[in-house]
Amino acid sequence: MKGFMVLLLFIPCVAQAAVYKCSSESDTYFSQIPCEENAEVVEIEDNAMFSESSSTGLATPQPSEPQADVQRTPADNLREFVETLQRQRLVQVEKIDENIIALEALMDASASSDGSSPEQARLVEQLENLNEERKSISDQYAAMISEAESRVNALGMQ
Repeated sequence: MKGFMVLLLFIPCVAQAAVYKCSSESDTYFSQIPCEENAEVVEIEDNAMFSESSSTGLATPQPSEPQADVQRTPADNLREFVETLQRQRLVQVEKIDENIIALEALMDASASSDGSSPEQARLVEQLENLNEERKSISDQYAAMISEAESRVNALGMQ
């Protein structure tokens, strides 16, 4: 029984699904199911898993183009960090702006019915909270970006 179980473990390594090339009047596509009786079987060589040059049998990844030995400086890393912070700030502020726009639309819709309703007061409060959150996020990111930029300048002077 144990021998049978071990054999079952190796079956997936040997079996490979067939791929069929199918053609219609306007399109060519590939499928695991034959599309017609005379569907063309496509041979797929899987060189990604095994390599002749590898002693372990596993392929070593090769870069698509030669990489130059680029030495990154701490200033380069900080500049990249600043760009990342700027992108993050933009994404977060845009999300809040979308919420503000949606909330303003709700306020306009509810104002046409009755401008002094409890619903209107709740919407005004939510809008104030969103504006405060937007300012807080912008200020926090501005402080982090300013700090990182001052470090970049300090490294540039050394």
